[in-house]
Amino acid sequence: MRFGKKLPLIVLMMFMLSILAVGCGGDGDSAGDGAKKGGDTIKVGINAELTGAVASYGTNARDGALLAIEHINAEGGVLGKELQAVVRDCKSTPDEAMSVSASLADEGIVAQIGPLTSGNVAGSTPMMMENKIPLIAPAATADNITLEKDGSVKDYIFRVCYSDSFQGRIMADFAADNLEVKNVAIYKDASSDYAKGLAEYFEKTFTAKGGKIIIEEGFVKGDRDFRGTLTKIKGANPDFIYVPGYYEEVAPLIKQARELGITAPIGGPDGWD
Repeated sequence: MRFGKKLPLIVLMMFMLSILAVGCGGDGDSAGDGAKKGGDTIKVGINAELTGAVASYGTNARDGALLAIEHINAEGGVLGKELQAVVRDCKSTPDEAMSVSASLADEGIVAQIGPLTSGNVAGSTPMMMENKIPLIAPAATADNITLEKDGSVKDYIFRVCYSDSFQGRIMADFAADNLEVKNVAIYKDASSDYAKGLAEYFEKTFTAKGGKIIIEEGFVKGDRDFRGTLTKIKGANPDFIYVPGYYEEVAPLIKQARELGITAPIGGPDGWD
């Protein structure tokens, strides 16, 4: 399904406006202080993966957020004030994401966009919760990102994307209902909770529809040679291969699969982006 190019921008702008308007009207110990003390500007933090393993996600999100802020300011800003982006690089690690969030909180931001991945958002979460600053996660899909251990909702953590349980189920629906496949191989990133969870959600839905997982294999982050395992998967002759993981490993994996003569459709999650 394709949407107009402007739709994601409009959604992000509307969400930012609603969050910022609430924050700017807060009491003395809320994120609203950043706007009250900031003169004619409202500081919005962008804590993104600009370098490191998932820099593709972070740079894209930063550019989208900056474009949204540019449009919002061109329309008069928020409550008569211009938005000021404070951009920082979390270097694709949870520890750095936490450090960046602490620094941004000290700079008086009223909201933070990013990080992108679930692990890095989890790193930022304690700082955001402690300082009562809304965090808007563009791509953190882990189901528990917005929930406490007891299942209650975290007050200051928001996502604007789907969850892993949803996308795992949708891919299984697509494989079973649209492609009408019966026998599937799962080749997952065994070093990633993200990938392991997706594999579980996919398998649960696919087998409930009468499908069968005929082989399940794993790779680890940093792998670049997948030929041995792909040869084993080819021997199992699956109708479809589900590969939950990130683009760094998946790109060479798919290339090698095709070079080995594997013609089955290959599907995966948002980590392929």
